[in-house]
Amino acid sequence: MIQIKNIIIFTMILSVVLLVFFLGNTDLTSLNKNLNNDIHYQTEYVSGVFSVDYDDINQIVVDADYIFVGVINEYIGTSNNPEDGLPRSSYNVSIISNLKGNLAEKVIVYKHGGYDYFNKQIVLFQANERLDSIPTVNNKYIFISYTLFDGEMILMPIVGNTKYDKVLDLEYQKAIKRNKNIVAVEDLQDWDTKNKPQSRERFISKYDVSFFNLN
Repeated sequence: MIQIKNIIIFTMILSVVLLVFFLGNTDLTSLNKNLNNDIHYQTEYVSGVFSVDYDDINQIVVDADYIFVGVINEYIGTSNNPEDGLPRSSYNVSIISNLKGNLAEKVIVYKHGGYDYFNKQIVLFQANERLDSIPTVNNKYIFISYTLFDGEMILMPIVGNTKYDKVLDLEYQKAIKRNKNIVAVEDLQDWDTKNKPQSRERFISKYDVSFFNLN
């Protein structure tokens, strides 16, 4: 009886050791890559309060640091953002054309939201009736991004990765040209003064061509 009890205890300890070993050596990036094609995940939309009107192309182009057309080469993975606990995804992108700013041929962009593999769901933002979407590998998008203090680039919520459309491309080009002398969103003529001011410190992306020239 004592021998059987010892065998059971040993088996339990061995199971725990193997579990710890597995978790310690699991490549979460690989798990994320597999989930990129998992159509069984439900999407959970998180409502956000945004100071930019995503139906106003003038506000979008003025507030953005970079706007460019590109193709997703690789879904790198998803990790939890320590600031809000929400997923943050990263992608390798090849740039086809720069609309605002001048970036190198290949960049890595981050996106708010993505695959939450622990809760088996996709977490994305929504603003009113507009829903964000997950970009997919080998597809072409119009990317709209901000630059973080460390030079990394994070996509604008809701409209940061819009499936490429030639007409929309031309609209963005016209809006960028039309607002080339506007520094901040609150400088726009139709800006609602009740909205939160948009003035913020802007940074140069580490993928900006001028950044390479400075170094």
